[in-house]
Amino acid sequence: MLANSVSAQGVVFNRWKPEENIVVFESNAPAELLIARTRSVNGILKMPSQLISAASGEVVVQTGSFRSGVTVRDETIRSPEWLNAEYHPLARLTINRLISDETVFGVSREVEAVAKGVLEIRGITHEISVAATLCYMPPHYLGDADARLRIDSEFEIDIRDFGMVIPPHWMARISPTPVITTHLLARGSIVSPDSPLWSYRIPSPSVRSGTMESATVESATPDMTTGSSDSESL
Repeated sequence: MLANSVSAQGVVFNRWKPEENIVVFESNAPAELLIARTRSVNGILKMPSQLISAASGEVVVQTGSFRSGVTVRDETIRSPEWLNAEYHPLARLTINRLISDETVFGVSREVEAVAKGVLEIRGITHEISVAATLCYMPPHYLGDADARLRIDSEFEIDIRDFGMVIPPHWMARISPTPVITTHLLARGSIVSPDSPLWSYRIPSPSVRSGTMESATVESATPDMTTGSSDSESL
């Protein structure tokens, strides 16, 4: 067993700082490049041990929080034809297992893995495989009290798979296969096997019918935070 590894216990990552997390949506169409960003990232990732194959969890993003710097674009992204943020406030990636040539998470060592799971957008789900670079840092490593898991990924989706429609006059300006890039740093702690966090799933916010109020991500624990709609560059 590696130093600082978890034996009978495990690590749950359920704390997310806005300044440490960003998701980027990039549509590179013939007539226009559209880039929208959000720091409103949340999630709960579970490492019962340092075995890579044992890890699982979910990451959610507030669909109404993407910002491109152009108001009309942001309204289009939130619209019923696209993310339908009023009635589907969260996009959710559920990670069922990790596949890697490596066996264990080392300490502050990058490993390449493929996350197998389900992507949910607009209430529509599709199985997905996401290649990611992961780096685990145990509690108190380099003076930080939190355990940390860094996740960098880049993957392509087909928005038509999730019921999104490109208006005819936008065909040359919107790519149907945008690229999603994530730079994430999940923080957490060692927890006991009987912790309720092991079975916790982030609930979707309840949205009142007929209202235009924006919904916010519910926290899985009092420590869990949600980000702002910051649109800073990477």
